[in-house]
Amino acid sequence: MMFQKNKLVKEFLEEYSSVLPSISRQFNKNVSKIKWKNLENIYLYHSEQLSTLESIAFLYVKRLQNFRSVHAVKYRIKSSDSLIKKIIFKIITKKVSSGINFKNYQTCILDIIGIRAIYLYQYEWKDIHEQIDKTWRIMGRPELHGYETDLISSFKPFKFKPHRDGYRSIHYTLKFSEKLTSFFIELQTRTMFDDAWSEINHKTSYKLKSSTELEFYMQTFNYASRLADEMGTFSGKVKDLLISPNMFSRNPRSFNKIFLPHISRIRKLKIALVKNLDGVSSDFIFKSQKNN
Repeated sequence: MMFQKNKLVKEFLEEYSSVLPSISRQFNKNVSKIKWKNLENIYLYHSEQLSTLESIAFLYVKRLQNFRSVHAVKYRIKSSDSLIKKIIFKIITKKVSSGINFKNYQTCILDIIGIRAIYLYQYEWKDIHEQIDKTWRIMGRPELHGYETDLISSFKPFKFKPHRDGYRSIHYTLKFSEKLTSFFIELQTRTMFDDAWSEINHKTSYKLKSSTELEFYMQTFNYASRLADEMGTFSGKVKDLLISPNMFSRNPRSFNKIFLPHISRIRKLKIALVKNLDGVSSDFIFKSQKNN
């Protein structure tokens, strides 16, 4: 694999413009701080490590596949191109030292390996969290992205990070250490519906900054996926009720505590979705074409 500086810079400016609108100005201001020879060495070294990283990722994936409540597991190894673009971003935004090199980059990038564990029902996050905590050493506090606080009101190890676009996921940083090798793994857990929405949103997010209509459409789509998520979780609890009906007949209050919040959220999401659907128009497609 060859290190192609000009190609990487062009792709970097295109891809990261949605993350930081002033990326071109930031790049031109700080480009002198980038040590391109160091980046080339990182690129070549990382390319040589890909097969080893693949084997290590597979071990974590197999372990997660045996966890209770885990429905599916996905993973990716950060490619050499993606790695260099992320390092460029971190250098020009002063999040890592410009002296980063092939010997220390694995301690500066927290998602060399990215793994995602998918579950069906919202309440399964806790069971999976407890298994992660018992199996691996979690670095720092897990981050809870975008979830309503009522889902974690009685559980406090998380650092809450709200997302305006509706992104929802739990992020863990794990550390792999063996002999002379040490690097970080990002493990994400989320429901099947949250995962489907975030995947599609990620594929289109580079357009969101230039199209308020498309942004509105994706928000409407988020309401739809959250509504499906709530209904899926509600059906899971109904299943539990049918299996153990006596548990609720003995304690009506527990019935209300478990089911009424879901019914309330389903109604609110339905109202929001219907309201937004009235405003969705195909006109944004033609507007986007004109803008491009």
